[in-house]
Amino acid sequence: FFLDFVKATLKELPNKDLDELIIYETYTQKSLERKYEYLEDENLQTSPKSIFENIKFILEIIAGRLHYADAEFIYLSDVQGSPQLLKRLWEMANPETQEHDDRMGRVAVRSLLKRVGTGSSPEGKQWPVDFCHRSMREYFVARALCRILKNKLETARQFLRNCYLNYEIIFFAAKIMKSTGFDYTANLLQLIRSTKNSDETQKFKVGHLGSNAANLLYQYRGTLPDGDWTHLVLDGVDFSGADLSGKNFSHTSFHYANLD
Repeated sequence: FFLDFVKATLKELPNKDLDELIIYETYTQKSLERKYEYLEDENLQTSPKSIFENIKFILEIIAGRLHYADAEFIYLSDVQGSPQLLKRLWEMANPETQEHDDRMGRVAVRSLLKRVGTGSSPEGKQWPVDFCHRSMREYFVARALCRILKNKLETARQFLRNCYLNYEIIFFAAKIMKSTGFDYTANLLQLIRSTKNSDETQKFKVGHLGSNAANLLYQYRGTLPDGDWTHLVLDGVDFSGADLSGKNFSHTSFHYANLD
């Protein structure tokens, strides 16, 4: 699948400073542009740029809900947004075959979503979809996460507490955070410190919050700011390769942590 990404976006990729984030961003934009006939506003009241941004926002919502619920698919009818736009997303999710002219090894840019066969759907629910590939879902989860970390910290707290973030999501999120120009350090530290002085009952309630936020902070900054890391809940954190000199971790919970 990743090879398909590169093939489909090869002409648009830069000659230098190429990384995974650029490939996924380019593929996403190219997919939407190729499917523009499904998205075009018939009355031309919305610019293509605004339509694309609205679609990406909806895809972030879909990815976040799929990850939060650990679900295999989601009904587009359950997603808040323009019914017309959601219906067009469903139309975009048609299975596609390769273009006939594939002699140069090029593949068609497929839709970002795919239809899911569920048999009969519950009343009032329609348009079941999932992302075309697991990595594409992870990319949009990371986009959604960066957005709420910046603008909706309490929502981010709930999400990070109840979800496990794998390395791929954290990798994408760190790269996105570095590209925005916004400094996420204070918000991430606030989330980490909200686990401070948790008793045994409260440790269970904070869930993955401390480790998720600390993993994001470390990958984003490449280092751990400040010296006081005491009385926190960082169960499952991955600080492998981090310089921990000068850090005080007294009474911090490190169950299943990686401190290599």
